[in-house]
Amino acid sequence: MGRHGPLVVLLIAIGFSAPAMAQMGDPSQGPTRIANEDLDPARTPAVLTMESTMHRPLSEQYIWTKADGVPADVISAADWLPGVDSDLQPHYFRRTFDVNSLPSQATLYIAGPRSATVYLNGQRVGKYELNLDSRMGIRVYACDVTGVLRAGKNTLAIEAVRGPNIGNAANTRLSIQQTRGEVLVLKILPAAPGIAAAPLLVSDTQWKASLQASNDWQSTAFDDSGWPSADSLGGIESSIEFFQWNVDAGMYVWPGYDGISPFLGQFHLAPVSVTHAYRGIGELSGFESLTKDGPSRAELTVELPAATVSEQDAPQILLDFGREVVGRVEIESDSDHPSDVTIQYGESEMEALRDPYLGVDPVHVAPHALAYGPKSAFRFAIIRFIGGRKTAYKSIELDGIAYPVIYQGYFL
Repeated sequence: MGRHGPLVVLLIAIGFSAPAMAQMGDPSQGPTRIANEDLDPARTPAVLTMESTMHRPLSEQYIWTKADGVPADVISAADWLPGVDSDLQPHYFRRTFDVNSLPSQATLYIAGPRSATVYLNGQRVGKYELNLDSRMGIRVYACDVTGVLRAGKNTLAIEAVRGPNIGNAANTRLSIQQTRGEVLVLKILPAAPGIAAAPLLVSDTQWKASLQASNDWQSTAFDDSGWPSADSLGGIESSIEFFQWNVDAGMYVWPGYDGISPFLGQFHLAPVSVTHAYRGIGELSGFESLTKDGPSRAELTVELPAATVSEQDAPQILLDFGREVVGRVEIESDSDHPSDVTIQYGESEMEALRDPYLGVDPVHVAPHALAYGPKSAFRFAIIRFIGGRKTAYKSIELDGIAYPVIYQGYFL
């Protein structure tokens, strides 16, 4: 099964009677019996909630410079040639915006480039460079801009180098430009890290974008009226093209981001079992409550001897969902303080432990909020608790993704 999205299977009715349960083999625990309705949620459409009814696509847009953008009609543009991997010159972006009243906290999020330096009101507030060994084409960077944001007029300036070219067989403008790393998305939220809120600023066509800049380009006094407007590919959740090839997998930490097409449905599924539970140098209790048949009144609690611990010393659990699933791990906090975990997936237990396909992915869990791991296909998930002195979790389960179908029949 592929890892790039739900697999739609066409089944032929050939007259076999359906058993009440289907048997699945678990290499470590022996055979596990799973009810048919749990094997495939599309078998019982009532358990699905359509994405179109529960999520409004985010307003922020993927933008880039017009001068080196991909043509709208790639096939007909015979004179257009894709750039090479060494095409790594800086790109410059600017936007002046107003803030009516200062929030108590403000967080800036940016994703797309392989490296970026961010200036707010002439002051450098962040700089990052991606690890290009990651299998994810996009990673999200966040920084606190509370002390730099002003009431009234503000100027944001970014120097960025295009993201990694992950390569694929895409032949549309949106897919090609995204997978070549020629996208930038940004927003400022009046909230602490990990909390979704109405944005103060988003990336859109009101930005200016240039391939050249003078020495004072990042200052508030710089006149950017001569710069071209940014080229927009549209909202980051506006097209199925943006959800292909695992390119958007790294957007899992973008506040409010689902990255799920509106014609798909979502469902929740608790793990069949929790195995390999280790305390590390901390304390870990109540993990039995995470399973489908676990005690409903208990909850998972974790205590660490310090604000942060290393991955090798962190308490950890391995969740087994009993069979291949498509979706993302959803974590619900029951703590008054934030925490940090890492998530790694595997279609087998060994893959999850030794060679997770999407790597080891950090997740910041805000107080009393939901947090998500990346979308993928997997059976096993390992959660390590690396930050937060004393934390509690109401649930850690699958936020599954399925295509709603009506079964005409099936065979074993």
